[in-house]
Amino acid sequence: ENCLEALGTQSEFQQRFEVLYAKDSLPFTNEDSVYVAGLYESLITNCQSIQGQCGQNVCNEKLQLLKMDVSPGGQYALYDSTNTLLEQEINVLSMRDQIIKFTDEFGKRDSVMLHDVNGEDSILVDVKNLDDDQFLENWKDIWADSLVRLHPEYCHYLWCIANSDSYEFEKEITNWLDADTAISRGWFNPSDYDAILDVDPFFLVGGNGYSLREKMRDSLRLFSRSLAGSSVSDKNLLQFIDVALYCKDQYDGWNSCNPDSACRSRNREWYLYQQLYLNLKLRFYEEARRTSSNPIFANCTNCYIGKDLLGLTGVKIPADTVAYVSFAPPTTCNYACAEGTYSPYGRPGISVYVEYGVPTTPASDVPANYGGCRYYSAYDLKTGSNTSCRFYNVWVCTYDTICGGICEDTDPVYVSVCPENPQYANYQNKIRRYPEYVNADSFIGGVSANNPAQQSDSSKSAIIIECKENCEAQADIWIKQLGRCSSDSTQLAVLKAALIEICSRSCSIGMQFGASTLPDTVSATYHSFEEAILAILGPGSLSESCTAELLANPYPYNRQPSTVETYITETNYDICQKINFYKTQWQSSGFSGTFHEFLLQRYSGGYTLDSLELQDLLNGCSNCNGILKDEILLPVLFNPGTVPCLLCDSAQVALTAFNLKFPELSTASDDYEVLFANYFNHRFGYSLTYDQYKSYLDSCSANELYAVRLCDQPATKEGAIDNDGNSCLAELFTTALVNASNRYVVYIDSVRQDFREAYTTKCMNVEPLLTMRAELFEYHYTLYYYDQSGNLVKTIPPEGVALLNEDSLELVKYHRLLQSEGCYRYSDSVHFNNNGQISWSIDTVEANAWTAEMMANLDTYNNQVIVSKLTEKTYTGGEGSIYRHTGFIIKIKD
Repeated sequence: ENCLEALGTQSEFQQRFEVLYAKDSLPFTNEDSVYVAGLYESLITNCQSIQGQCGQNVCNEKLQLLKMDVSPGGQYALYDSTNTLLEQEINVLSMRDQIIKFTDEFGKRDSVMLHDVNGEDSILVDVKNLDDDQFLENWKDIWADSLVRLHPEYCHYLWCIANSDSYEFEKEITNWLDADTAISRGWFNPSDYDAILDVDPFFLVGGNGYSLREKMRDSLRLFSRSLAGSSVSDKNLLQFIDVALYCKDQYDGWNSCNPDSACRSRNREWYLYQQLYLNLKLRFYEEARRTSSNPIFANCTNCYIGKDLLGLTGVKIPADTVAYVSFAPPTTCNYACAEGTYSPYGRPGISVYVEYGVPTTPASDVPANYGGCRYYSAYDLKTGSNTSCRFYNVWVCTYDTICGGICEDTDPVYVSVCPENPQYANYQNKIRRYPEYVNADSFIGGVSANNPAQQSDSSKSAIIIECKENCEAQADIWIKQLGRCSSDSTQLAVLKAALIEICSRSCSIGMQFGASTLPDTVSATYHSFEEAILAILGPGSLSESCTAELLANPYPYNRQPSTVETYITETNYDICQKINFYKTQWQSSGFSGTFHEFLLQRYSGGYTLDSLELQDLLNGCSNCNGILKDEILLPVLFNPGTVPCLLCDSAQVALTAFNLKFPELSTASDDYEVLFANYFNHRFGYSLTYDQYKSYLDSCSANELYAVRLCDQPATKEGAIDNDGNSCLAELFTTALVNASNRYVVYIDSVRQDFREAYTTKCMNVEPLLTMRAELFEYHYTLYYYDQSGNLVKTIPPEGVALLNEDSLELVKYHRLLQSEGCYRYSDSVHFNNNGQISWSIDTVEANAWTAEMMANLDTYNNQVIVSKLTEKTYTGGEGSIYRHTGFIIKIKD
């Protein structure tokens, strides 16, 4: 039902595509309509076919991943080109003898028919008896159902099955992002932090977590105790959410957080509540499983597989990274609090000892009975109702009067990473399929002890390294697009290295994709792509077919584009300043409409909000400490990092400069639109198309009072959480559009290259050809005579051939008009009578005189006579009658 509902009617489905096409200024043609109609038919057929699986258990989604892992080629079933099994210690294919039997689609014991084995034409072999080669060559996907039981995380799947109602519950609540639904179903109560426990099957009677229900309630009530690095009063989950959403930036927000009801966003509160609750619940899943009476669950752990989702590893740091540097406060305020012992306000019975130091050297003057020492780069300590102290680079140790020191935690601790496990060496590089549970203690310790300044430097180094790698990866594309600059491969190789150097030297936090130019203050061989082209290829090399404007990316260092349009959940000072700038323009313009209407009219394309979203932004800036009720896609107009919108006169000046740079470039040239769009984008730092620029120039040139500005539009938009089911379609369409654009560019480049190569090849392979024509004055004729058996009996040489004159040729023409009468036959005119005598009769037809006389006096001839079949017919050939005599033979008279 959800599938059919999301798909909608065919007209609704097509309308979605039409909107997407229109948004990207693409025509929706009849061909597109036919394609969408076919796509809808295939999708609705698929929806109908999967309806029978709608009752499928939520756990089966992970089961499919486990089956992939144990199928040949999966991470636990690797083999090489010779069918030799790899990593045999953990390869499930090498353990398949542990499987009792492999079953087929019907659950019956499966076997394979082998041919030409040991002299046998065919033999039926049980799957368990196949060797590695035979098993791989005859693999069936259904066998994964049997092998999956050997997967190291299969016990987690069984745990999921045992708690399927709880996992189904979690899936359902994460599918709803609106607070009204959550409140109506009892999942969320803004005034009751543990209301969800009354509907979560895991903590209800009969659930595997029922015995942990009160413990979970305490964790929700004292939620803030899970935080490290601060000594503050306890907050339940809802109170913590209020601080996180509404009071994190206000003075003493932790203890004096009273959000304005007009500024509350219940949807955001519900989403944060949902995520924090489910994350906390994972700890209780782990405890319930590990304390289960079922040994399968009690021994079920995956801490030795792969890595936690949460961690500080994975950042590439250069080898010359500096050692630890003491962290300094990011402001000019004085936080010079003395080291020593303190009694945190609101934490009776707790005392802390604070000592300045470095993480590599433990605290040296710790008082007796103080323990649990941990290093913090920044530590907040509330010393009174209105006083607090912030320490930097300190060791903090704790004393609890209840325990006379450090209270031992009686709760078991379950690690999520265990390198001491014997299996860790074999599984450490594998992917954990059930990574949800993470013990954050070590991570929090690492974060608190980590030097922010050093971590910031490390992050910057990683970004710059990635930028340089991107420059090297793009260089081949640049050289291909600049291929017309030179046919000398050596020169192009030198140019490629120069472009990489310019791009790499420009890499920084603000230019994560590099730049095509460098500031003059930077020491470099070349300071721009075009300077490198001119220096390496020589004077006169720059032209419309050899210029940096053929490259869409990278941009000049001082004209970096806005690459992404982001979603925001709160405003900040810079955004509000930008909004106020345009609000002042509206107020001083004398425009009679609203601020929203002013922005729509003057900044078409750069402003994409509706009136309610604009009001939410204004309210966030003026009344709600930046808090927005709902997530908003920030228009490029309000993005602090974007360049101003373009006026008509600026566009006209740019057009003139473009024509001066490429004076011989024709508008009919294949490169014209590419050069035009890239030149304007690089000049203004925009990401617009040729059509957008042309449309604006045409409009403003025709009207001197044209007040509309041309605003930048980012190349891509950041994905947002969308519950209407269309986000997937939009994302796929965007991906398809980007891929299509890239393939089109590559295709056009390849066609141009092919044409140039074919043209050059054709011109370079021209061969001279001479054709002579003359009349032939000599003819040879030979006549060939054959007997009835087809044997050649006579030839007449050319000298014996008499050529026909004009009259003879006319007779030949008449003769060809006659029908062929065939060969002579006795039955045609000669008949035997009863006594064997030959009898004949004279046809009463017109005949030549000599023929008629011969036939009339035939009896007077002796035994040897000439008998002829005479057939006479009259043909009109235009010049009288023609008589034809055929088939003379000699016949002996009896």
